[in-house]
Amino acid sequence: MGSKTKKLVGVISDIHIPFEDPLALRLSLEYLKELDIDELMLMGDIVDFLAISRFNKTLERRASLNNEIEQSLTFLDNVRMMFKKIPITYIKGNHENRWDTYLIEKSPELLGVRGMSFREKMCLKELNIRWEEKKVIENDMVFYHGEGRSGKYAGDTVKHWMHHFMSSVIIGHIHKQAVIYQRTGTGKNIVGIENPALCLLDPDYEKSGTCNWQQGGTVIEMDFSKKINTPYPFRIQDGELLPSKSS
Repeated sequence: MGSKTKKLVGVISDIHIPFEDPLALRLSLEYLKELDIDELMLMGDIVDFLAISRFNKTLERRASLNNEIEQSLTFLDNVRMMFKKIPITYIKGNHENRWDTYLIEKSPELLGVRGMSFREKMCLKELNIRWEEKKVIENDMVFYHGEGRSGKYAGDTVKHWMHHFMSSVIIGHIHKQAVIYQRTGTGKNIVGIENPALCLLDPDYEKSGTCNWQQGGTVIEMDFSKKINTPYPFRIQDGELLPSKSS
């Protein structure tokens, strides 16, 4: 889009490397590239860090920490090569936080040692990828991973964050897809977006065998002159990308 008053922001989240869905991830990145987005948001839980989590590591989900790091580095390098000139922002999720938690609990002596922070380990500075610990606010919209709350049905969780921030907001974390609109008591129109996942569906730890998860991402058209943010969610279904915005 590239104008001074409008831009397209692509959002993906919850890839959970090394448990990503390769086809869903490839289709999503190719779609965002085709749309010629102006900015890319990696909105948390890009890496899983199962190897250092507190959860049981079943045979199916056993992971090597080194492999998780190397695969995540390869992904980030490929993303930067694919989107060479646009800003890329990486917002911390609860799975990225597993790195800090592990150091604090298991190896506190390594805290502050050069090269040991998540940002350094993922070579984000070298890749010119902006790192954000909490949230990003742009054109009156909050980009936030969304940990700390999880509603049962699509739309439930983002309603909480809309009320919390009193603003338009997009979250990841819950692997669901939804868009809802509200009008505040001051007459302000806001939008809440739940961004879906790009990890494999139906993990082995799900007792019922089926998760209420969706795959895909979001494109947000930002109009800075009117302070309007219009979401165009896309989804992956049966190996096909289904857009809501014509390219």
